[in-house]
Amino acid sequence: MRIPVGRLLVVAILSVAFSACGPAGPYHKPLVGPIKGQVLVDGNPTAGVRILAHEEGGGNAEHPTLPSGLTDADGNFTLGTYDQGDGVPAGNYKLTFSWSGGGLMSGKPDKFGGRYANPATSKVDLKVADGPVDLGKIELTTK
Repeated sequence: MRIPVGRLLVVAILSVAFSACGPAGPYHKPLVGPIKGQVLVDGNPTAGVRILAHEEGGGNAEHPTLPSGLTDADGNFTLGTYDQGDGVPAGNYKLTFSWSGGGLMSGKPDKFGGRYANPATSKVDLKVADGPVDLGKIELTTK
């Protein structure tokens, strides 16, 4: 069976192009992890709280990353950058929180009223250096 040279060339070009995408690509930062914690809302573990880690100083403006996580039924979360829970690149971050109670794409308003959505006013810091980080309990309120 003979494969036309043109098809082989297309496959070779696509293989090279796709190998430069994703975590093994040229803009992948080494990850440190895991980063974990627990969110309590009004004193109770809460599911569905979205956590975003904003790198202080803006990070790499040309190729930004925005590590994120979502709390489970016990309020526990891990942060991931390229895949769920895979960790966060070394650096200093401000964490923000939102909670619609209906999933990320529900269109429901943030039950926190946006109080925890601005990295410039966030009081929750994350410093990632060379190993796992446990943020412990993070207490938020709906009031």
